[in-house]
Amino acid sequence: MPEGGYKLTGIIKKIDAVTVEITELPLRSWVQSFKEQLDVWFTGTDETPAWISDYKERHTDTKVHFIITLISAAEMNKAEAEGLEN
Repeated sequence: MPEGGYKLTGIIKKIDAVTVEITELPLRSWVQSFKEQLDVWFTGTDETPAWISDYKERHTDTKVHFIITLISAAEMNKAEAEGLEN
């Protein structure tokens, strides 16, 4: 991050060994774009295997709310090492 810059993040909370809850996306992030990214993480690609096993949407018309289940505690450990908000 450049000196004097800002890091914009959402709100993510670890629920248990394989589950996180997202209640706010970073500025200029849209729910539809995030859902498309979740689908990629769910199905995987030729380069990157899937690393989430499920996600649920519990949004209202004014609040974002995702519940995301990772495929294993090892994936949670990797996510925490990188930083959940990343």
